Amino acid sequence: RNNVFMINAFSSQIFPICSDHESASKNILQPGALADVYIPSGWMPPEALVEFLKNCQDSNDRPLCVGFGSMPFQKTNELIDALDKLNRRTIVVGNGISIDKGNDTELFFQTHSVPYAWLLPQCSMMLSHGGAGVFHTTLR
Repeated sequence: RNNVFMINAFSSQIFPICSDHESASKNILQPGALADVYIPSGWMPPEALVEFLKNCQDSNDRPLCVGFGSMPFQKTNELIDALDKLNRRTIVVGNGISIDKGNDTELFFQTHSVPYAWLLPQCSMMLSHGGAGVFHTTLR
């Protein structure tokens, strides 16, 4: 047990280092989130995404953001139907959810990748798979 080392890439404010065993906690490094504010140098948002966000701002309707990373999502149709019924603009991020081309392009925008640190401040909420990176960025 003393030879096991762990690095936890999440905030100790959310999940404190275990303190039930003193020898265990000395082998745990908890630096916090690793990339929750990271925007790649030189990255530029796609023009279509900028236009979609501008339309949201013009109507004072911050979009929802939905992303499950690369995880396959079995209930895509149900999710899209629910979002469609909400009649809220939605940005879908990742490959796990596929928006049918027949869906309303005024309501839905899909991108395979975008820095959440850039996108989320422009959104009203985030629905995600709960991965550490998007989780921390959402809380910021």
